[in-house]
Amino acid sequence: MPLIKPTSDSAGTRRELKVVNWSHPAYANRHIFARNDEEIISASLAADEYK
Repeated sequence: MPLIKPTSDSAGTRRELKVVNWSHPAYANRHIFARNDEEIISASLAADEYK
């Protein structure tokens, strides 16, 4: 049994899917981490990385 269960099937088009993201973002080492059923992303919050 998976630890995280998806909120929708993978069948159908993108518009038909109603994916709900119940997880809040996490912050660590000047980065923000966010996830949903399909992916996890990390984005830097450090200003010096955007110069």
